[in-house]
Amino acid sequence: MAHTTEIINVQHLADTQVAVTLRCCGDATTDSAHTIDVNVDQTDADRQAWLDERHTHVQGLHANRDAAKAFFESLKKKTS
Repeated sequence: MAHTTEIINVQHLADTQVAVTLRCCGDATTDSAHTIDVNVDQTDADRQAWLDERHTHVQGLHANRDAAKAFFESLKKKTS
């Protein structure tokens, strides 16, 4: 299954700190907040590269959780 993330919230935390909350596959249980310290030397390309890494991270977490759940489900004792 391909995992897709989206930004669901952006919040100003402090003078130079912004939090971005991502959600994977529309599943609120995957909501993950990430903070970035912004400065005058950052470009939009820098911010996009940071965001791309965060998207990949959250997608990986969701994929790993799905794999772990499937593994443990497969070990459950079957009842007849």
